Amino acid sequence: MFRTIKYWPDYPNRPFASKGELCEWVATFVECCNHQHRHSSIKFETPHQRQSGHAVEICRQRAHIYEKARKKHPRRWSRSSRCWRQPEVVWINKTPEEPLNSGSTISSEGLKISQGATTFMKATEC
Repeated sequence: MFRTIKYWPDYPNRPFASKGELCEWVATFVECCNHQHRHSSIKFETPHQRQSGHAVEICRQRAHIYEKARKKHPRRWSRSSRCWRQPEVVWINKTPEEPLNSGSTISSEGLKISQGATTFMKATEC
């Protein structure tokens, strides 16, 4: 997560002046990351769209639009259109997997994110 924050375009180039300024920045970052920033690993949707179930329908609409454009102008497309299907599992900084007794696997950090069970980042009190 630190790398995500460190390379965020809005990351300050100076230390925070106060704990309050830090908390305000983190709250803004979390809001933006969850509700505005479109993540490539979930087909350019926001975590909120994925969690709420809207991402599947949005991707379905995109696939329809792409296919319609490909049929209308086939010479513009050298291959089939992009796959807009949502991935079943999404990871944040995936670490090597460790087997669990139940036969399933999860990272040592426990950051597995599944469709319908997406974990939002939360800005807790500083």
